[in-house]
Amino acid sequence: MELFREPQASPFAVAPRFGPVSAYWVEPGLVARVFYREFTTTMRHPSWAGLRADRDFRDVGLPV
Repeated sequence: MELFREPQASPFAVAPRFGPVSAYWVEPGLVARVFYREFTTTMRHPSWAGLRADRDFRDVGLPV
């Protein structure tokens, strides 16, 4: 399984700066299972539950 692929450019319209070092952009290839109490702009009380081999990363997203 390929874990990371290098994209051609930043996924953001304006790439954020992280100090004097430029960012190294990657595209994910893994899906994680995470439990949480609430999702606002961030997850509240997240806990790691493991990797999901049965899901493709293109089929998942943020909760609605």
